[in-house]
Amino acid sequence: MLKLSEAINNFIEKGGNEIELWRIVTALRGPDIFNDETLKTFTTCRIRAVFLQATSENDKVNSSDLDWNTLKVKPLNKLEQEQVLKLFNKTNTHFRVHIELAIQTLLSVGYKIEDLKFLLD
Repeated sequence: MLKLSEAINNFIEKGGNEIELWRIVTALRGPDIFNDETLKTFTTCRIRAVFLQATSENDKVNSSDLDWNTLKVKPLNKLEQEQVLKLFNKTNTHFRVHIELAIQTLLSVGYKIEDLKFLLD
């Protein structure tokens, strides 16, 4: 897994700019109102893992010093996608917009996050 400074440099080298970087950074906190760890794990933590290039199930993509969000970097199955979509649609628009912008940005710069594209529909 990359350090944050390495991830930012890698992002810029791939052609990302400051505005696009901000779109990713603002999606890293998780839902502010809808306090659901499942939604955070399947959205925010996956974005962190892709951006920081977590390469195994043992890589931690932590928020503060919490270790609940060890991420399994594997594609979401259909059941997981349905669960995420249901939670995603219940949360506030503010959070959804940040996640959608981050996914769009990561895809446009060439990161592999195709398994979250269903949230853009």
